[in-house]
Amino acid sequence: GTVGQWKPAAGEKNAHRPGIEKGTYYKREVAAYSVMKAIGYDDLMPPVVERNLDTGPGEARGPGALKKWVDGEARAGEMLMDSEKWDGDKDLARAAVYDVLIGNTDRHGNNWMIMGDGKISLLDHGLAFPKVSGEANYPGYRSWLTEKAAEKNLKIPEDVAKWNGKKIKEALEKNGIEPRAISNTIARLSNIQES
Repeated sequence: GTVGQWKPAAGEKNAHRPGIEKGTYYKREVAAYSVMKAIGYDDLMPPVVERNLDTGPGEARGPGALKKWVDGEARAGEMLMDSEKWDGDKDLARAAVYDVLIGNTDRHGNNWMIMGDGKISLLDHGLAFPKVSGEANYPGYRSWLTEKAAEKNLKIPEDVAKWNGKKIKEALEKNGIEPRAISNTIARLSNIQES
C-alpha cells in the first residue's frame, strides 16, 4: 500500500498566525496541492488529499490532510542551502512565486525537502492563504525560498501569465477556504501577473 503523513484537524493546537484559525490548517494543506495542480506546478509537491478517519487514537480521528510519503526526502534545513543541493534557479523561481501566490508564512528550511534526485519538494502549507491582507509580508513570516529568489534577482516564470484565477478560486472554494482568504489570493495573483 501507499504510505502517507496524516495531519488531523484535532491535532492543530494553536492559532499560529492572525487570520488563520486552528482547525483549518488541514484544509489549507489540501488547498495548497489543489492550487498547485491548477497552475501546473504539482511536480513540486507530493499529492495531498482530505480524509476523515473514524479509527485510531482520539486526536487522530476526524478530518485531516493526508500527504503521500516520498522516500528519499531530506529536509532542506539539514543540508547546505545552495544550488548544489537542489535543482537550481528554475524551480527556486517557481517555488518562490507559488509561495507568494498562496501567501505562505511558514517556508523555512524544515518546510521543504530535497528529493534523492535533487528536486525541490514543498510541504507544510497549513499557514498559507491568510485572511489578513498583507500578512505574508510581516517580518519573520516570509518564505525562505522567496527571499532567496529575490536575492538572486530571479525573474518571475513566464508561465505565471497563464495562471487562471477562476481555476485557482475554484480550487480554494472546493477545499473550504474562507472568502476573505480567497480574495486575498486572487489579489496576489493579479499583483504577480502585473509584475
